[in-house]
Amino acid sequence: MAELVEKIHESCSMAVLDGADAVYVARVPTAARIMSINLGIGTRLPAFTTSMGRVLLAGLPNDELEWMLRKSGPLQKYTAKSITDPAEMLREIETVRRQGWALVDQELEMGLRSVATPVVDCNGQPIAALNIATHASRWPIQKLTQEVLPLLKQTAAAISALLAPEAQAQGRGCAGSGAAPLHQPPRLNPLPRGALRTGTPARCNRTGWCHPA
Repeated sequence: MAELVEKIHESCSMAVLDGADAVYVARVPTAARIMSINLGIGTRLPAFTTSMGRVLLAGLPNDELEWMLRKSGPLQKYTAKSITDPAEMLREIETVRRQGWALVDQELEMGLRSVATPVVDCNGQPIAALNIATHASRWPIQKLTQEVLPLLKQTAAAISALLAPEAQAQGRGCAGSGAAPLHQPPRLNPLPRGALRTGTPARCNRTGWCHPA
């Protein structure tokens, strides 16, 4: 991440999905800008409105994605560019799924443009997302996707490759690797109110959200 920041003089961040939020877990700020986007580790932003969030949401099965969209309530209109129609949002995430990266143009804040790509495990499943966020005046969309996105993909691939040996060392095998994966119990959020009292079964997705089956 630091090498990427040195090349493009923009800050680089990594986030994971927690419910309907993208949570920042790593960030390398640039020293080349007097004014830069100020986001720290632990910052939570709505996943549906951020490039890293959409990359991570695109890795979910359709039923989980649609349930999360319903659960998170009406999509908020942060700017005139924000997507607020659920059907349009699902189409946008499907585009992210097909192309393997996400671009969000001034949907969270006017002037803020970002591009993100997934960090994947050894089975190709997104476990985190990496992004570059910048002011729209510095990076037109075409320049951002043609010059920054390839470098961002290279950085994400390098991080993914570093994580694979660690996963195998911890007993989390890969499909086709000959090692059996270790199924660890997920961290679960509280069950819906009344689920235990009524005997209603609950399903929990991999982000930790539980809902009636």
